[in-house]
Amino acid sequence: MTVVVGFRCKDGIVICADRQVSSVGSFKHEEQTITKLERIGESIVFAYSGLPSLAREACDKILAQCSEMSNEIVYEAADAVLTEMGRLYTNLNLQFLIGTVVLNQEPDLIKFDGKELHAADDYNFLGVGDSGLLRFLAETMYSPQMNVKDVTNLAIYCVQKAEDYIDECGGLIDIYILTRGNDRCESLSPESIQGRIKQMEKQEMLLTDLIIRKPFSALPT
Repeated sequence: MTVVVGFRCKDGIVICADRQVSSVGSFKHEEQTITKLERIGESIVFAYSGLPSLAREACDKILAQCSEMSNEIVYEAADAVLTEMGRLYTNLNLQFLIGTVVLNQEPDLIKFDGKELHAADDYNFLGVGDSGLLRFLAETMYSPQMNVKDVTNLAIYCVQKAEDYIDECGGLIDIYILTRGNDRCESLSPESIQGRIKQMEKQEMLLTDLIIRKPFSALPT
């Protein structure tokens, strides 16, 4: 399994995931669960949970149908490919987040939950990330009016907490950022991601004061 998170924000889309993949049987290994393709004026990002072989097959087939890219073309290609794969495989062990950014179009995010393809919600979780822990963090900390910088930090924090407290995820964290007005997909280095995690975790000790002590400091004992 793996954890994948995807957020919409006021100026773009952020997709983040760990690298732990569990193979059929009893062993696990690390590989990137997010891939991207960039061409002049357009970028597409695939993030998956499920069987790597099915993810690669779906990515290749979707891209083969996208000689040129737009939000509508990507959706139609993904719908056709994933519907056909659903007919071929009795149990389609695959979930997808697909983000696109095309020159002169708004960044877009679509989600395949293993059965249906649809426009993604404001925040989305795949694999073991679809948990009470990450939903609590998102519902507490997220707003669609947040900017890309803040949502990038939130996405990294969510994946790190999943690695800390949820089985079947771990390893390096990857993050990709699709920003309005920029047709290139940005990413952060592992060193930058770890630096952000350390800074955020330093602030966790302040939660006791913010939540437990300060709300009641003015009340009589």
